[in-house]
Amino acid sequence: MTDSMAPVPDPYEHMPARQETAGPSVDAIPVTIVTPEEHEAPEFASFTTYSVPASGSFPQQILPQNDRRAKARILVFAGTGAAATAFVRVGTRGQVMNNQGGQLIAGVNCEVTATQEQWMGGDGTNAMIVVVLDERYA
Repeated sequence: MTDSMAPVPDPYEHMPARQETAGPSVDAIPVTIVTPEEHEAPEFASFTTYSVPASGSFPQQILPQNDRRAKARILVFAGTGAAATAFVRVGTRGQVMNNQGGQLIAGVNCEVTATQEQWMGGDGTNAMIVVVLDERYA
């Protein structure tokens, strides 16, 4: 036999052989991992009120990007002299700037669970009041 054909040593030869025990068998116990967010209240909450003038408004960021957001609520109220069809647009900055996104009318209570930033703009005709509650984990 040449050196290149030498047998490869067993790296486990120093370990004792496994022996079967004659006791009761042990079954695996299923474990469910629960994160604190699933059963604890958020640590922080903040309210912000935005007044949207009847003359129109430029897009305003109402919720920043936040990976620790539990949820947010957007409450829409009609301002003085607002029509029954008054609304605010909510969505990404690009959507709101291009008159796209969701139209939220007065009386809406919208829940947001996404971590993405949200922007808001008025309909250009009616005064509106928008209240935002942002709840987040530490």
